[in-house]
Amino acid sequence: MLRLRFMLAAVLGFTIAAMGAAVANADPLNAKGRLPITLDCGGDQISAVSNGNGSWTPAHDLSGTGAFIPIEFGAQDGVLTDPDGNEFPFSDTDIFPKGSANPKGRTIVDCTFVIDTSFPDGSSLFVVGAVTGFLTG
Repeated sequence: MLRLRFMLAAVLGFTIAAMGAAVANADPLNAKGRLPITLDCGGDQISAVSNGNGSWTPAHDLSGTGAFIPIEFGAQDGVLTDPDGNEFPFSDTDIFPKGSANPKGRTIVDCTFVIDTSFPDGSSLFVVGAVTGFLTG
């Protein structure tokens, strides 16, 4: 289960890595390895994209220069489908906190997220889960 959690966190690609001005100047929509994410934070829908390899990569808001910074993942359910059509469902109810996040002056929001994407090799990923974090920008 721990391996699944780390694999899923890596696939989700959220990170709290310091990216400074590069976040605002990057083109996350066309970045290699991008992962489209839909966030629902109390009725506010955010279309975003993550383009990092770490477990805590920010999700860049496609409607502006802001980002969603996760500080805790909650329950997640999903299915990974390989290129041959074999499905690998997974479910994790554990809480996965960042541990060192301290968003001074930021409002913490609880959100749900959906990832529904296909990869060049023909595999696909569908995930629904909970995430807590804050918005920048």
